[in-house]
Amino acid sequence: AVAQAVVSGAPGVRLLVTSQARLRLAQESVYRLGALAVPRPGVDAATAPGYGAVALFVARAQALDQRFVLGPGNVADVVALCRRLDGSALAIELAAARLPLLGLPGLLASLAQRLSLLTQGHRGAPARQKTLRAALQWSHDLLAPAERVVFRRLAVFVGSASLAMIQR
Repeated sequence: AVAQAVVSGAPGVRLLVTSQARLRLAQESVYRLGALAVPRPGVDAATAPGYGAVALFVARAQALDQRFVLGPGNVADVVALCRRLDGSALAIELAAARLPLLGLPGLLASLAQRLSLLTQGHRGAPARQKTLRAALQWSHDLLAPAERVVFRRLAVFVGSASLAMIQR
């Protein structure tokens, strides 16, 4: 309602809104964003922050602990963490929040239980943004019943698959 009021009352104003759900405004243009860029293993500490996933992790880590510095001693662990989280911004944010408690090696070791580890988002965040499980459930609930069936059937694939394989 607020976005509609703004664009109706001030036609020259443009809004940039980030959300998993469309606003359904007549003037709306939707841009689907993928995961944040993640470097390959072996990247150095000077190059790694050029990748969105690493930049986000470092920014969130430094917001919690100003002493955190990405350097030669920890860049491999930060890259490994971002890769294990598939460049998911929400997962990276939730992981960085655990850094002061677990440390970087502890975070990496704990990722085997990533859905239980990556909880307790920001207090003011909507429920769907407080845990990785809630975000996945909210997104799944947006699917039509037929899309949910397709999604469950695709779950057998790890990584990518060809269209021919998916059709089989």
